[in-house]
Parts: sequence; structure tokens; C-alpha cells
Amino acid sequence: MSENQIKAAVDWWANVIKGPKFDNGDKSSRGGMTMGLAMLARKAPTDEGVEKFRAELTRLLEAAKEPVWLSCDYGPGGYLADAAEVSGVSQSSFPWKTNMNLRDGKVTVAYGYQAPWETIYPPEADNASTP
Repeated sequence: MSENQIKAAVDWWANVIKGPKFDNGDKSSRGGMTMGLAMLARKAPTDEGVEKFRAELTRLLEAAKEPVWLSCDYGPGGYLADAAEVSGVSQSSFPWKTNMNLRDGKVTVAYGYQAPWETIYPPEADNASTP
């Protein structure tokens, strides 16, 4: 993976944990209540926590072999969970049903339940991509 690819991925996650979307695909009033409760229960990360998260995720991705899959169901898994634990960022700061793929020189992300895949790196890439 390139340094720019890693930076794009880490920047995206560091920004999204500051104000995550809790989209589980449930459009009912019960789903709305669930998402509202998730927002109320969320423990926002400190600036220091975000910077520690950024540093640890960068370290983990630099050591990883391509391809890398980063994902959250109702909490982070894999490298995201490891970086959150080291940095003290609460698992409640991660968006639901979100996936990111780093491979073939690209970074693609699907942000939320059944969200379309978008290419965030390289910036000029076609956004109709898939993982």
C-alpha cells in the first residue's frame, strides 16, 4: 500500500469518528429511536484520542499486506478495534454498517447500511467502483 493510500484511509476514519452516522437500514420509528439512542450513548473522542487513533491505525496499515478490509457492524473490528483500544477511542464513536477496502492502489468505502461504494483515493477515480 502506498503512503497516500494509507493517509486517505486514516484521514477518513479520523474524521468520521468525530461524528459518525448510525445507519442500520431500519427506516421504521423503532429504527429511528435506535439511532437516536446510539447518538445519546456515544462517547465523543478527544482531540488527543483522535490523534492517537490516527497514529496507531497508520502504524497498523503500514505493517499490513494488501488488500486490507476495515469494517464496522455495530462496532469496529480488526485494525479499527485495535487502534481504538490503544488510543482510548470508544467503540461507540464508529459508524454502523460501514466498510472500507484498500487494494490495487485504491481506497473504497461504503458508509452505512447498503451504501454505494465510493472511491476516496485516488481522488480522480471513478466513484461507481466496487470493492
